[in-house]
Amino acid sequence: MNCSRIGKNASVVFWLLVFAGASEAFSQQPLYMEALRAEGLPAIDWLYQFYEGSDHTVRKKRYLDTFRGLRPGVSQMIIHCGTDDSELQAITASHFLRGDDTRIFSDPAVKTEIEGLGIELLSWTQLRAREGRP
Repeated sequence: MNCSRIGKNASVVFWLLVFAGASEAFSQQPLYMEALRAEGLPAIDWLYQFYEGSDHTVRKKRYLDTFRGLRPGVSQMIIHCGTDDSELQAITASHFLRGDDTRIFSDPAVKTEIEGLGIELLSWTQLRAREGRP
């Protein structure tokens, strides 16, 4: 789960498959489900993206608290890993957030926490295969 392996300034989507407690999900929205099925795409139940904050400790805690509180179903967490250097600073004001996502998701303690919670990280390809789609 090392962001640096996916490439400099790359975005990554982690699919999280978990079984825990529940409420109404995206998958309970008929128009959403119809649109995805029409395109042959797998459905997700929960979507998370945290694109704010300026304190590493606070952001890391928010991610970990989200993992701890995931509901059953398929959750998508969008993160944007990058290297907070002069190149990224020249092209986006979100350079800190992208660099911080890299720090958070390259942290062995975060990986240990995710594994300890029984969360399974899946790619789009793996998720589609589980749903019987090519």
